[in-house]
Amino acid sequence: MVSFSFLAFGGLLLSTALSLPSVSLSVPTLTTTTTGSGPNPTICGDIIDRVNSGDSIIFSASDAYACLRSVPFDATLALQFLDYYNTTIQFHGSLSYLRSPPAGYQQPAVDVVRNLGIIRDLVDAGAYTTQYAFEADVYQLVYQMHDIHVDISTGILASFTFASPYNLITASVDGKQTPQVYLEGRRSPRALPPAACSACTAAHWRLTR
Repeated sequence: MVSFSFLAFGGLLLSTALSLPSVSLSVPTLTTTTTGSGPNPTICGDIIDRVNSGDSIIFSASDAYACLRSVPFDATLALQFLDYYNTTIQFHGSLSYLRSPPAGYQQPAVDVVRNLGIIRDLVDAGAYTTQYAFEADVYQLVYQMHDIHVDISTGILASFTFASPYNLITASVDGKQTPQVYLEGRRSPRALPPAACSACTAAHWRLTR
């Protein structure tokens, strides 16, 4: 593996590329992010060339996102990873509680093993055309566990880290409604909803912006 260390800035997003190369689920069904739209086939190479030339270690987040979406899907490796992850996750003691939470649990139930099976079925059906779409579904499933003891950092999604010059915050308009995700205003104490994602979940924002 060839490793790089460089940064990428965007208009509202910062993308930090840590290594290149390296390998949305909602409850209870998957998102529709199985296809990309016109990926740039040379963008990853363009980023690496700029780093190797010493031109810059800072790039736009849109370039980093385009790079991720340009990586073709490898079904064989995906199935190998799912077999490995499904075996490993069996050692996690809270799977049954996540599938059927006790009264008062504050997160939605999620059947991790079942949803891994759904992802496998999508791989077998040829539903994924990009590596990004496959990994986004796997990451989204892990995020739905809401467990600090479970994390994932692998594949092409581990190559870039996205951040923003603005803080992401959550707030309820009246203290009773479900909190929404907002961009914190730079010159105003009022929070501003993300222009293109006012109704998105935090996980969706993290994976697609």
